Amino acid sequence: MCRTLGSTNHNQVLVPGRRVLVCWLGLSNTASVTDPSIAFDLNMQGLARDLSLSPRRELLQQFMPELRALRTGPPVQATERAGTRAIMEGSFALEIFCRFTLVGGAAARPFGVSVLRSPDGAEHTALLVDLARGLVVVDGSAQATEPRAGPFLTAPEEHSVSLHAIVDGQTIEAIWNNRTALTVQVAPSNASTGVSLVGVGGRS
Repeated sequence: MCRTLGSTNHNQVLVPGRRVLVCWLGLSNTASVTDPSIAFDLNMQGLARDLSLSPRRELLQQFMPELRALRTGPPVQATERAGTRAIMEGSFALEIFCRFTLVGGAAARPFGVSVLRSPDGAEHTALLVDLARGLVVVDGSAQATEPRAGPFLTAPEEHSVSLHAIVDGQTIEAIWNNRTALTVQVAPSNASTGVSLVGVGGRS
């Protein structure tokens, strides 16, 4: 269920003013897991998002800027060079900005970022772009959640992909190119706090 907040006018499309989207989410994995210790069946409010229109009249969304007040400490920056994968230890509370530049045929396989990663890499949730299938994907299958996917949307003149994700404990909300958003609930272990890049720099 979603609701926009803005003008008091019943017409929330044509009148000027700010539009904020608030969603009520039902998240459950009880149909796909048999271990009750990792099962969940939750109802929760998603993070509020500002809505706007692109010059091409596409509906855009981004996390509302007021959420920046929750940031603590300096940001950690990581870049990917040829053949070198950036891996860092994070926490259960993360905000991630990524920009991937598309070069030639380098994006033939899915690419993105892995969060809530265990030290041995066996446990993680991947936030991916699959250009071959035209999808963005949150693959939490290693953390008791079936993969979720949505359409990969971008402007024709864009040659990069942006990802803005917020990880809050077991909840992950991700927005690609300010267009497609996915929210999932996963079941990470206590040691799963790592972050790594996936499918970039010539290595998967």
